[in-house]
Amino acid sequence: MERNAAMANITCSSPLGGTNATKNFKGLYRLSCRAKNDMWFDLMDQYGDLGGFLSVLSLIGIILYFVTSSDSGSLVIDCLSANGDPDPPVPQRVFWALTEGGADALQALQAVSIAAGLPYTILLCFMCVSLWRAVQMEAGDLDPNGPQFSVSLFNPISWPSCRGVFKLLLATVAPAMMVAEFTFPVNGISYVGWAVLFLFFGVATAIRTGIRVEDGIQGNMVEDFFVVMLLYPFAAYQMDQHVLNHRQTKMNGDVEHGHVCENPAPKLIVIL
Repeated sequence: MERNAAMANITCSSPLGGTNATKNFKGLYRLSCRAKNDMWFDLMDQYGDLGGFLSVLSLIGIILYFVTSSDSGSLVIDCLSANGDPDPPVPQRVFWALTEGGADALQALQAVSIAAGLPYTILLCFMCVSLWRAVQMEAGDLDPNGPQFSVSLFNPISWPSCRGVFKLLLATVAPAMMVAEFTFPVNGISYVGWAVLFLFFGVATAIRTGIRVEDGIQGNMVEDFFVVMLLYPFAAYQMDQHVLNHRQTKMNGDVEHGHVCENPAPKLIVIL
């Protein structure tokens, strides 16, 4: 709707579809200009005669969802505060219901709802891929009997075994060990070497950035990354000497800035 409204030259000051408009322009509103509480109903209005019905239906669904969620939350809190009693006193139940409703509970419940939807988001991504594969198979673009992994992604769960559970736990706490185990027969040690190299670049960049921030040195993380990646011997020497000089200055009680060691780093590296 927002893009169509922009193409129809609807602006925030438009009398139809604008910020303070009470009527739409050919079913369109400029949603970015509308109040937050009006956006949903503006979106429903684009369905014409069904807009009012859909608005009422969505309100009923929202009310049922939040009322039942609030009731369940009050019951759980009440049972916990009653030492697990499944039938707590009614006054206590009323107290928790009123307290929950008076402590800005709507925003908290919305936040919990969003957080609870994260696993479903991950599941939805896999479902989209599965649906796309099924459509490809139905259209004949993908051979259902073609090469596949020898085991399914969730094989340790669907076909549990002691070895499978052990491997799954090992992959959880030390995935690099299992990756390295099958990297050698697949493509030698090159993948492991590159992974270790870029891990070193990342750690060294974080250390150099930390030193810079602590001492108020000008620069940024991108600059640190390229210095470490392209000139890592000089970067390592620079950090080592800087930290040693800094410690020596503190030990001597010297508060003067710009302390220079006997063998200073090259001027170019100091600038970097």
